[in-house]
Amino acid sequence: MKRIRDEDGSRFNNYQILNHRYALLNLLGKGGFSEVYKAYDLLEHRYVACKLHGLNAQWSEDKKQSYIRHAIREYNIHKTLVHCNIVRLWDTFEIDQNTFCTVLEYCSGKDLDAVLKATPILPEKEARIIIVQIFQGLVYLNKRVQKIIHYDLKPGNVLFDELGVAKVTDFGLSKIVDDDVGSQGMELTSQGAGTYWYLPPECFELSKTPLISSKVSGSLYELAFIENSQYLELSGQIISLFCYNRLL
Repeated sequence: MKRIRDEDGSRFNNYQILNHRYALLNLLGKGGFSEVYKAYDLLEHRYVACKLHGLNAQWSEDKKQSYIRHAIREYNIHKTLVHCNIVRLWDTFEIDQNTFCTVLEYCSGKDLDAVLKATPILPEKEARIIIVQIFQGLVYLNKRVQKIIHYDLKPGNVLFDELGVAKVTDFGLSKIVDDDVGSQGMELTSQGAGTYWYLPPECFELSKTPLISSKVSGSLYELAFIENSQYLELSGQIISLFCYNRLL
């Protein structure tokens, strides 16, 4: 019912086709400054997710520019990522002076957070499959020429497609690691950025952080969901298998 009310009250409810290409179908979700619609790409003949970002007209110009810079940074990072376990970013365009849209791969399944709420204790076989798929995406981010740290890994940022394949999404807090940083670590620009329960411990310290430690620790916190709804630690066997053999 809430989704229907949000859709009826949405300012985008009157938009039928965006950018002469994307036909809006129904509202999938709503956040603080954005709404996500299921849409149909009339050129590529596929379903997509249109994330509509609205700038508050009452914001100061500095705040608007900060929001735009943040969105551009996310787009520049996300547009280069091509992997079966990472949600694709297809397109971005301006709607009006205070609104723009990013077009993402459509995942028809639930997110991992919804799955865990429905099934607090996953069967071990299913949990292992999910873990493998997410870590495959993390390995891809780690093996790029310009390595990427996600910084907001959590169950709500893992989506499932129609085949049940897990895909990492939401690169709004991600960082590109500069080449000159190397293995010495990187300076964290904010303290506690991201979602509290899934942060690696080093995010609470304003000091340089080993890159591998950050990836492993963030991944473990995001994936520590097997035992119960409080997302307790994974078994040592799984940690050893995926962290040391795949990431290090």
